[in-house]
Amino acid sequence: MTQNDGNTHPPKTIQSLNALRAIFGDEEQTIVVKVNEHEQLLDYEVRPLADVVADLAINGFGRKKDIAR
Repeated sequence: MTQNDGNTHPPKTIQSLNALRAIFGDEEQTIVVKVNEHEQLLDYEVRPLADVVADLAINGFGRKKDIAR
């Protein structure tokens, strides 16, 4: 039996990330804007686009799961 530890990513995600890196390169910069649930600005930063795309692919586009209200 194989155990899945949750750290593997679908090949399509890896291929998409590699395609974006090929298009934009590792030096392309982007602005990351952080907002709260009321869409009010909390913070912003400039980061490499490849890092942002990787974070989004790994963390599910910043959506928190199972939030107790």
